[in-house]
Amino acid sequence: MNGVRCVNSQMFQIVIDRCENVRVESVKVSAAGNSPNTDGIHVQLSSRVTILNSTIATGDDCISIGPGTNNLWIQNIACGPGHGIRYYLVKFMSDIPVISKVFFNQIRVILLQTKAFLIIPCLLKWVSCI
Repeated sequence: MNGVRCVNSQMFQIVIDRCENVRVESVKVSAAGNSPNTDGIHVQLSSRVTILNSTIATGDDCISIGPGTNNLWIQNIACGPGHGIRYYLVKFMSDIPVISKVFFNQIRVILLQTKAFLIIPCLLKWVSCI
C-alpha cells in the first residue's frame, strides 16, 4: 500500500488483519483531533508488517497494535494529536496470541492528552514526544 490518503473515516482508518508481508508507505491519515475511536492504522493477527514514512493525525491512536502481531517494523512516522502508539493486551485469555518483535525507529509523536501506555520489550530508536 503506497501513497493512500484516508480522511475522516469512522472507526479504524486502515486495518491490517490476518496478513503477512505487508508494506504500508507514504500514507496520510487524518481525522479531527477531537474525534473519538478513529485509530489511524490497526494491526492484528498479522506478521512481517512494515509501516514507513507516513503521517497519521487522528483523535485516537495513530497506530494500534492488537493481539497476534509479530515482526512489526514502524519507522519515520509523524503521529498526533491523538494518543500515540498503543498496544492492546488482553489479560487472562490464554488463547489470544501475544504481541512480539515490535520495532520503532524515527517516530515523532505529538500528545495533547496524558495517557498511560504499556510498552512491552521492544527496540526503541530515535523516538521523541513533542
